Amino acid sequence: MKIKRMQSIITILCNFHNIRLTWKKSDNAGWCWQELREIRIAPIKGKLDFWVALHEIGHIVADVTGVLQDHPVPEYMSEYAANIYALNMMAQLGINLKIYKEHARRYQVSVIADAINKRELKVKNIHPEVAAFCNIDFSAWNRAKNIRVVKNYERFPHSKYPMQIYVTK
Repeated sequence: MKIKRMQSIITILCNFHNIRLTWKKSDNAGWCWQELREIRIAPIKGKLDFWVALHEIGHIVADVTGVLQDHPVPEYMSEYAANIYALNMMAQLGINLKIYKEHARRYQVSVIADAINKRELKVKNIHPEVAAFCNIDFSAWNRAKNIRVVKNYERFPHSKYPMQIYVTK
């Protein structure tokens, strides 16, 4: 898929969903303000930038900002919904998902590790669907003092190098 088409798709999606879009010079990081219906993303230079843009749109379109049984939706669930939205959109466009599924998985694991490190999430409370998506045994994280995830996708986005997880008990 050509870059101009990817940029056009992002612009059309933002217009359709009434999302304010700001292009910014940056790495492949994106930002989303759900309440303002605004995203800031790097100009699309390839499929990884396209995935990031779809992920940020997913934060707004997937609409998991409400409440779940009278509790705010945890950040890791919001990230999961955005990941699934981006992957589903790419699949509908006929893009091979292997690299982006692994990118999403590694990002999801790092978000969960951050939540556990901040004591915002307990291993036993990780949603089973999210745990299955991550495809790792979280039981080793029980009673961990610190979990550090080296995703390796920033430098190696094609997942040639494995994700490394360090658990301090």
